[in-house]
Amino acid sequence: MSCNRENVTWQAEDGTWSIGFFDFHAVGQDSPDWDFEWDVEYDFSRFNWTSHGHATPDGAYEAWDGANPGGTMIVRRDEDPAACAEYDQMARARAGRELRNVEAELAGRPDPFWRAELASRRRELEKALRHLAATA
Repeated sequence: MSCNRENVTWQAEDGTWSIGFFDFHAVGQDSPDWDFEWDVEYDFSRFNWTSHGHATPDGAYEAWDGANPGGTMIVRRDEDPAACAEYDQMARARAGRELRNVEAELAGRPDPFWRAELASRRRELEKALRHLAATA
């Protein structure tokens, strides 16, 4: 199954690879011809999902666990360092936003199962932020 979603794979300063899926929102949902896959507008200044520290572009692409997004744009740091730096910043911003959301949820969740799940997600985000900071 596939579901086209715009994304980019870029090279970090340390030579590892990251992938980011751009944020989007649905448009035209009141149309009888509305299509969840194609009737979207992307925000190319924000990511809604990222993964970091992969040895190859293929490894970054394979980190995505959703439907086949239909491909990725690959950006090598030596070919476009400014774009890679921008993507690094966008990834740090996304991880920071998500970490704040997880922290807020942790504060309001007394259930041990959800606390464990959220604590695990917090550790993943903190690891991602450390990696992104080390490659900045």
